[in-house]
Amino acid sequence: MAAVAAYPSAITFASKNVVSEPDGKSFADLGTPEADADDVPAALSLAVIANLQFLLENIEVFDICEGEKGYILHPPKGTRLAAGPINYKIAIGPLEIDLTIDLSTFSVSLKIILKVPILGGVTIANVVGNLKDGIEVKVGYPGLLGGIVGVKLDANSDVVLSWDFTAFGKGFQGSKVLFHI
Repeated sequence: MAAVAAYPSAITFASKNVVSEPDGKSFADLGTPEADADDVPAALSLAVIANLQFLLENIEVFDICEGEKGYILHPPKGTRLAAGPINYKIAIGPLEIDLTIDLSTFSVSLKIILKVPILGGVTIANVVGNLKDGIEVKVGYPGLLGGIVGVKLDANSDVVLSWDFTAFGKGFQGSKVLFHI
């Protein structure tokens, strides 16, 4: 079985804004016997700081529409595309897309999650297909979401993510080249 390019386990979502020193403690003290082992906020802050450089190097911010930004968490730098499955995490408006591509078989897995206020994440689609044929998923959640999200290998050997959906009354349409083969 091929190795999967993975992100550090402590990474889910983080930003520069969440990094601050825990009350009354110095980051230099974290992880030492003097630090309280049960101090979850301190441990979480330490995990965020430890992975902040990774995030800064691997998150791409791009325009999606009318001043809105999208975010792509790329595989770790140095990951060989042909070495096994690679994973991308993409945020477009209220959609979170988890995309796994294996170039040795040209298989692709696409998981789409709608972030609903108060409820949290609701899985809308979880499909597997072939990158050469492309995957186009009709997404919908009554009253909240409707449209299409897809991924394909285009004629220029670019892996392209495309979307055209409306969520919470706002339209999102576009495409983004993730990488070139």
